[in-house]
Amino acid sequence: SMPAMPSVAAGSRMPTASPFRAYALMLCAYHVAGTCFYIRRPSTAQMDAFAGSISARRHNHALGSVRSDGVDSTDANLYCSRLIVHTVHLGQGRRCWRRARRLLLEWRMHEGSSWSAVHKHPTGGLVTLAAMPHPRLPLFWVLNPCRVVCRVDGRRQASVGYATLEGHLIAGEERMSVRRGTSGDVTFEVLSLSRGAGPVGKLLFFALGRTQDRFFREQCRCMREQAADAGRPDAQAHTRGEGDPVAAGRG
Repeated sequence: SMPAMPSVAAGSRMPTASPFRAYALMLCAYHVAGTCFYIRRPSTAQMDAFAGSISARRHNHALGSVRSDGVDSTDANLYCSRLIVHTVHLGQGRRCWRRARRLLLEWRMHEGSSWSAVHKHPTGGLVTLAAMPHPRLPLFWVLNPCRVVCRVDGRRQASVGYATLEGHLIAGEERMSVRRGTSGDVTFEVLSLSRGAGPVGKLLFFALGRTQDRFFREQCRCMREQAADAGRPDAQAHTRGEGDPVAAGRG
């Protein structure tokens, strides 16, 4: 089981910053970072080519704590400026478990999303895709360099995880898990530890908190819609930041 997470300051809010100023700075960082920007949504071939080209890059951090067996809370406190955890109830029974497990292990946790994606290359390179600055106002699309760091396929739990690489404006790791409880309940969890990477990334980091949270909420929504077989899903989420606490939310 996962160790207890750091507490969340209920009712607290993240400081706001001009999103368009942040995104303008992000675009200016194109030539000094390895993140790719597109005016239109990149094709699967473009995502695959980029994911394949980054396989030799090094990680841009040394956390190494996002594993199938949990996150060491001491490492999390020392390393990350933002911890995000979302847990969504998908349904019950073997059929729901098998469907959710397959979606996860095939990296299809964003299936059905019109503005986000995760794409894995056979070499282990992986890219995350998001429309910016908002799904309702997709002025440009961002591809971020990552690499797969874990894959576990157990009897009652399946997990996959990825970490950011050099060139990413955020440094951190994400882990997604599907679990089947003894009562038959099937849940999906996404966990993210992150901080800004480099001068530009650190400058943008606080303005990107809601963007990160929106990406993971969309992941939960897609998994819930694709995997749920019966019953009304119930979601819980919490986010913790040092200097930028976010109010506890509901998925």
